[in-house]
Parts: sequence; structure tokens; C-alpha cells
Amino acid sequence: MPQLQEIVQLIKKSFNLKEAMSSRNISGLDGIAKVIFISALLDERQNSNLIICKNSDESEKIHSALTMFLPDKKNSIFEYDFDDSNKRIDALNGLSYLKNAIVVAPVKSLHKQAPSKKTFIAGKIRFYPGMKAQINEIVKRLVNTGYIRVPMVENSGELSLRGGILDIFSVSKNPLRVEFGADGIDSIREFDALTQRSTVNIKEALVLPHFYNGDSDLFDYLEGGETLEEFLHQ
Repeated sequence: MPQLQEIVQLIKKSFNLKEAMSSRNISGLDGIAKVIFISALLDERQNSNLIICKNSDESEKIHSALTMFLPDKKNSIFEYDFDDSNKRIDALNGLSYLKNAIVVAPVKSLHKQAPSKKTFIAGKIRFYPGMKAQINEIVKRLVNTGYIRVPMVENSGELSLRGGILDIFSVSKNPLRVEFGADGIDSIREFDALTQRSTVNIKEALVLPHFYNGDSDLFDYLEGGETLEEFLHQ
């Protein structure tokens, strides 16, 4: 999208963004003008940023537009919606390891509790063939981070145990099938949740915690980042 990027660069040259960046409220703009201006601000910032929107529809629109206006930062732009577990966990994960994450969130989601950043990071599990681990200990750890045991994995946040085979559905597109041997993990495969058939072997997989509640909130993840409250003066 070369033309969109050119517009962002033009805005950066035409306005005193240094002064604008000292403000946390975006007012007097609407529609595409608002998104362009926010994009120009974010393109200047090197730390993590939280954009607070008035509702979920607005959050979704701004998130989609930012990925077009800031293609170089596409992989660091997230939408945080407490009612969508995949979006929520993906955003928390981005904030947990990226120094320049951009998170767009409806204001209602900010009133919900979240696990602390430290707790979230500790809940991550990286699997790989040859990993020394006991399957029962892994299951216990996953349950403690919010996963639910079910007979057959179909949805995000579920796990299933059949003998030495552990199925896990994290926030990835496809669930994982981890096969354990006597000494640890023998293999990791993705599988189709509908057919339950394995599709491809993978060398490594990061399984994220599936916490729904906690003793902290989204602001704990910013660590000196900025907040743009674009919903305040509509």
C-alpha cells in the first residue's frame, strides 16, 4: 500500500508530532482522518502503545486500518477483546515480549482483570521433540493456566489426553498433537479439529496460557508505554 504509507509520511511532515505525542487524547477527528493521524503518531513511537476505543466495532475497524497504514508493524499490532479469547491472549503475548507492540482495545475490556505479565510469561510452554517432560506434569501445568480437559479437542483453550498422546488447542490456527514416549516428547504434529487427522510434523511449538482472570490488568503490560484515549471526545 505505497499510497497509504505516503499519506502517513505527509502527515508526519505537516504536523508537530512531537507536541501531539505529549497528548493522550485524540479529538476533533473522525473516520479515516483519525486513523491516518494515529498511524502517523505510532510510526514515530518506539515503545508499546494502547489505543482505547469506545466499543468493539470501533476497535476492530481501527485495528484493521492500522495494519494497512503501518504494514511494517503488522506483526506487532493486536486487537484486545476480552470476549474473544484468541484476540485477548494474542495481545497479551505480544505485550509480554515486544517492546513496540500496538494494542487496540474497547474500553469495556479494560475493566476486566488479567493475569500479571510475570504470571503470563511463566505460563508459556515451548514444546519440541526430544524435550524431557512427564505428560501428567504438563497436563497439570496446562490446567493451572486455564485449559479445560475434554474428551475431544475442538475449540481454543481445550486439551485432551489419550494414553501418551496430548492434544492441545492454543491460539494457533490448528491444534497440536504431542506424542510422549518413555523419556519425553517423541513428536509434535498439527491436526485438523474437524477431522481430527494429523496434517504436518513441526519442530517446535509455543503454547500460550489460557487465563481468563487474574490479579492485574492490561496496563501492567505497558511498562512505560503510552495510551491513546481516542474515545473520550467523540
